Amino acid sequence: MGLRFTLTYPIPNPNWWDSSKGDIEQIVREFHEEKWAAQQDPVTGAGWAARKQGGGWPILRKTGAMMGSTTIKATGVMQFVA
Repeated sequence: MGLRFTLTYPIPNPNWWDSSKGDIEQIVREFHEEKWAAQQDPVTGAGWAARKQGGGWPILRKTGAMMGSTTIKATGVMQFVA
């Protein structure tokens, strides 16, 4: 005596996101622009401008410096160059 059954499952579609890709991108872009528009320079209080054309907003550290773009020069006075 045995138990037999058939399991049927749909074949996964690797391109399932193609139909909604544009909509998702638009929502993320709007959210991104809205959040970065609210960010301010801690010194001047001015809003942050795009770091380069064609995308990319500055990623801020807690101090307001742009992430990964600060270098330290060992001179008579410590200098932070962004």
